[in-house]
This record gives sequence, C-alpha cells and structure tokens, in this order.
Amino acid sequence: MSGQFGPIGLVVRMAVRPPGRFCARMLLLIVVSFFLTGALLLRHGVDQAAARGAARLGADLLVMPQGSDAVTPETPLLGAVPARSTLPEGVEAGIAAMPGILEAAPQYLSETIAYACCEAGDLLLVGFDPSRDLTVLSWLRPGERLAGDKDSILVGWKVLKAPGATMRFHNHPFRVAARLDKSGISSFDTALFIPFDGLRAMARSSGQGRSAPFAVPWGRPSLILVRLAPSVDPLAMAHLLENRYPGIRVVPASEPLLGQRKRMERISLNLWAIPLAAWTVALLAGGMLSVILLRERCPSLGLMRAFGCGRGMITLLFGVEAFLVTLAAMAIGNVGAFAMLRLLTPLLTEAAGLPLLSVALATAFPGILWSWLIFAGSQAAEAAVIVLRLLRHEPADLLRSSCG
Repeated sequence: MSGQFGPIGLVVRMAVRPPGRFCARMLLLIVVSFFLTGALLLRHGVDQAAARGAARLGADLLVMPQGSDAVTPETPLLGAVPARSTLPEGVEAGIAAMPGILEAAPQYLSETIAYACCEAGDLLLVGFDPSRDLTVLSWLRPGERLAGDKDSILVGWKVLKAPGATMRFHNHPFRVAARLDKSGISSFDTALFIPFDGLRAMARSSGQGRSAPFAVPWGRPSLILVRLAPSVDPLAMAHLLENRYPGIRVVPASEPLLGQRKRMERISLNLWAIPLAAWTVALLAGGMLSVILLRERCPSLGLMRAFGCGRGMITLLFGVEAFLVTLAAMAIGNVGAFAMLRLLTPLLTEAAGLPLLSVALATAFPGILWSWLIFAGSQAAEAAVIVLRLLRHEPADLLRSSCG
C-alpha cells in the first residue's frame, strides 16, 4: 500500500475519507472564514471611506453670514446657509487677497420651489466656480468629469437623475454630467451643482413663462470655502477674519466633520470584535473537531508508523494537510463573503452613510491574504500538537484504536 500511494498519497486519501467527515470539517472552516473575511472587508471599507471623505474635504475654513442659524453637524461641504443670506460686499475679494490664504472659493446657494421655477422642488442649487472649486469636483467618480459648457451640471448622490438626463431650472435646461459619490451629508447629497456660466444663463432665462425671476447677487456669495497655507493656524485665521470683516462668521471646515469621523472610527473599532470572535470560535471549535477527527484516525497513524514513517514526518504531513484544507475552505468562504457584501452594498452604504465597498478588492486583498496564512497556520499548529500527543502511544495501540 505504501508503495502504491506513498506517505503523502496516504494522507490525502485519509483526509477525504469518509466524505461526510471531510465535508463537515470544510463546512465549519467555510463558515468561520466567511465571517472573518466579511468583517475584515467591512473594516477596510470603513477605514478607506473615512479617509477618502477627509481627503475630499479640501477647505480649511467656512465663511458665512453672521447670524446664520443653519449651521449643523451636516455643514462641512455646503454650509446649508439659507438662500436669502449673503456675505457683505467686498468680503470675497478681501479674503482672497489676504496673506496665508491659498484659495477662496465662493458658492451661491438657492432653494428651488416646486412648480414655481423648476421641474423638481425642494432641492438646493449650488453655484460654484469649477476653476476654484475645493469640495465638489473631488467627489466625482473615476473616469467622470464636468463638461466645460454652460448647460452641464453635477447632482448629488440622492438626486435620482442618470448622466445625460435633462433638468430645467428657471426656464433653462441643464444636462446632468454625472452623479457624485455619496458623502453621507444630506445637504450635499441632495444638491445640484451649477457652474457660474450656467448660473448666468439661468438668470438670463428666468422670469419667462411660469419661471420665477432669479438674480444672482454677484460679489455677495452665500458662503466662501477657504484653503490655507500649511503654516497658517485655522483658528487664528478664523479669529482674524471675523475681526477684520464685520458681519461674517468663520468656522473650521473640519469641525463639523469630526462627529462623522468619530462615528466611522467607532464602527471601525467595533468591527474588530467580529473577526476576533470568529477567530476564537474557529480555534476552539477547530481544535475540538480536530481532536475528534484525529482520534478516529488512530489506526491510520499506527499504519503509517508501521510503514516506517517517523513522528516528525507524520506530524509534518498532518500539519500540511490541515494547512491546505483550511486554505481551500477559506478561499470558498472568502468568495461567499465578498459576493454577499456586494449584494448588501446599498443597504450598508445607507446605514453607514459612506460607500463602504467603493474601494477595489485589490486594496484589501493583502490584509485578507495574511489572515488566510495566519489562520491556516494556527489550524496546522493545532493539528500538529494533537498528532504529536497521539503518537506517544505505541503503533499497536494506535492500530487497535486505543489511543484515547
């Protein structure tokens, strides 16, 4: 028999027989790897989404009219300043010329009214300058862009208009160039972003037919997003601007984002409990199952000893068997975990407020691969320890199944 199969072939045959025992072992490992990989993918998605959100917030300060009561934890990207509120004349030019300020990006906000000017109501129209933008274009998806004509606009994630669709505001038709990624900020995800050229064209078309008149208060934007030089302290600059320009309020743009980032960090931290619990269950359950299965294989161990295989060789063969079987089961469980998370992506994105699985699997694969190797190594070590303990018995006792 040893000449026909050899030690390795004999171990392989023993590993898959009886099939029911082998399937039960594989099923346990597949379930454990499903939860382990699912938790690792979720954690990776949370970390990446939080990092991308912070990187896309290109402004350091948010300048808005004094007395605006619309500043909430959801204001870092737009400010959600009421459309009737505008900054004093000359503030935009003065801030842009100050030392230490790299960019000052004005935005003009207007709330649409159903049936008065547009085909859709209760939306926030945001006029912005693409050449000075800090927070809008960075949310475009890879491969998408804003066309350079006056009729192209961008829409937030919750605006259910496909690219190429036409929307009319103040008697001017616009074409949707792209839908932005989900930011998790309601005022941003329900807004429409119109370049300044389109804003001028809309103002010229307004007042005709059922369209309500619309005038842009050029020079008096609703808010200004400010990017500072790296050496400038945001709090000190905010205090300086408020003292120099009465009638404005300046807040650090990162301040409202802290709550969302902390929430993402808590989710990311809590997700460690899932792989740790799965790992613990796997080690305990896998160890108990290995004890049961290997005790049933005592005659096979005795047979291998009778063939002249040493304890070291037998231990190595069974350790390698456990390692390879675990890797195969984890590969199956990983495919299942990723497929399930892909199906649940819309629900997870809505619940977390960020596109958790927007990153490619390739960025998460190195960490997942290490989890495979470590987990399979732990299973191999367990099997090796159990086999070594069983091999303390004499070959005759092993053949009689009296190794308990």
